[in-house]
Amino acid sequence: FQVVPLDRLDELRLFADVSRATPVVLLIVTLILDALALLIAAGCRRTVGFRIGISLLVVAGLGFLARLVGGLVVDSLISPGDQAEPGVDAVWSAATSLLVWLSSLTALAGLFIAIATWFAGRLGAERRQHSETAETA
Repeated sequence: FQVVPLDRLDELRLFADVSRATPVVLLIVTLILDALALLIAAGCRRTVGFRIGISLLVVAGLGFLARLVGGLVVDSLISPGDQAEPGVDAVWSAATSLLVWLSSLTALAGLFIAIATWFAGRLGAERRQHSETAETA
């Protein structure tokens, strides 16, 4: 029983490597573009940064939801019986491990950006208020 001809095995490995690397590269590009957006948004960095952080959290949540719902759908559609369910779950977990890893990284980045910009805005407002009270005194 042969699934892939041996002469095409190298192509399949290359495709697997590229398909693993592409989402990581896209996440890095997204974070770089988000950083550029924060640099450009001179007057409203707090708002832009907070919205970027929240949007990254939403995307991460959608990744986790896709894995959960997809696993339930795969179990109900493919699994012919109870004895096959652990095998199907193991394959699904292995197949979506990159999705979970990327969703976790995205959630951490989003949480960091949202909290950092919120604190930066709070500290900036306190500094402005302190300097205004010092000027009036």
